Amino acid sequence: MTLVTIMNAMDTAPYGELFDPVETEMLATAQRIEAPVLTDQYELIQRIIDASIPVQVYDIDDFDFALEETT
Repeated sequence: MTLVTIMNAMDTAPYGELFDPVETEMLATAQRIEAPVLTDQYELIQRIIDASIPVQVYDIDDFDFALEETT
């Protein structure tokens, strides 16, 4: 299955000042397709939590836990 999503620049506007362009696109995409964010960057996790962005975020070390929770 292939999923193609076109992100409008306006979709990324709310996060543009808090996150770099790649992070902003990743967060907007995760929010749109309702997918969790998996990262090893503790600072990114903290910024996502502090900004109250409505996405699930997991540390890479918690990958097994993330899989268990979604099933």
